[in-house]
Amino acid sequence: MSEIEAIQDVRKDKQAGLKITERKIEKVRAEMFECEAAVAKTIDSRIADKEAELAAIQAELQKLEQGRKDQIAEACAEQTSELKGLTGGLKQQIWKIGKLNCLQRIKLKIIKGFEAKGNAGNFV
Repeated sequence: MSEIEAIQDVRKDKQAGLKITERKIEKVRAEMFECEAAVAKTIDSRIADKEAELAAIQAELQKLEQGRKDQIAEACAEQTSELKGLTGGLKQQIWKIGKLNCLQRIKLKIIKGFEAKGNAGNFV
């Protein structure tokens, strides 16, 4: 075997090795793409799960907020009712005080009338 044939054999071996390496690279690339697709699918799934959890939390929060709003509205209605009752009671007391003042003025006028006549002692 001549030197040229030996170089050609080495060259053929190296080309065969290169083809094997290229096939391995292609196989690794294919596996990498599969892994990348699986990771993307897992990430998408986790994102969807977290979005569902967030939606459930938001719904619960809205329920709690609505419950709190309802409690506040109920408390306001109760306070309004109490204030109306107190206002009515105050109006009655003001009316009674006005009536008593009126009676007191009438009594004072009667007393002054008797005093002017000199009969203050006869007034009961």
